[in-house]
Amino acid sequence: MSFDFLGSFFPHAHAFVEQYAPAFLDRAFPPWVRARCPEPRFDFQLPGGVAFRHISLLALQLAGMAIGAAAMRRTAGFWRWGFAAFALMNFFSVFAHDLSNTGTAIWRVGATGDVVCTGITNTCVILAARGQADSRKYDGRGPAGTAIALGIAAAATVAGYGFGDVPFVHEALYIGTSAAAFLCCLFLLVRRWPPLFGQTEACWSWKQGPCGQPGACWSWTSRVTWVSASKVVLWSTSSVWSRTECDVLTGG
Repeated sequence: MSFDFLGSFFPHAHAFVEQYAPAFLDRAFPPWVRARCPEPRFDFQLPGGVAFRHISLLALQLAGMAIGAAAMRRTAGFWRWGFAAFALMNFFSVFAHDLSNTGTAIWRVGATGDVVCTGITNTCVILAARGQADSRKYDGRGPAGTAIALGIAAAATVAGYGFGDVPFVHEALYIGTSAAAFLCCLFLLVRRWPPLFGQTEACWSWKQGPCGQPGACWSWTSRVTWVSASKVVLWSTSSVWSRTECDVLTGG
């Protein structure tokens, strides 16, 4: 399914990788994996290109629509518009993944709507996170915010539906905005919850030479940067050796 999804949703990226890095596709999706893991389908098809695929996703898609609708009623500004687009993204994904054959008219509308709404969601989230990170920034409340959100929706719709055949437009709307929104939300998380992040530094040093006389002082500094979420701790370390002229032994 992942291989088919890549080729159908991101055709230009798929063609680029297939042309310039075919070995990567063979490693990521070996032929035996494609043969043993075909796309899950049901042999039940309705007129007009309606077919049942990936029905297991339907529960998650319905949950996404419910979450988006509920959050939209409890938020304001760009957050509200982002959750509204999130609900629509899950709605369109039903037609793109569950109720149509790839390449049909219904599938094209669902797939493009999914990509466009993803771009709208991520762009509104970027603006909302920017407004929350700095109180001086505009958070999208009021008529001006509505106009900006509608402008974003119009631009994404024109790009997705009108220029969908232009290389990498869908990739930019879907993958590019998702990466940018992730970085903005990560920055907001760091700003709002600093106890989750920290840095510990330890230093040891000793003097080379007779005690009480000037000599070479060797020191070793270890810096540990850690991120703690619940019981999961991620860390990175860096160590530095340095040699300086010193008179007394220091430590800390």
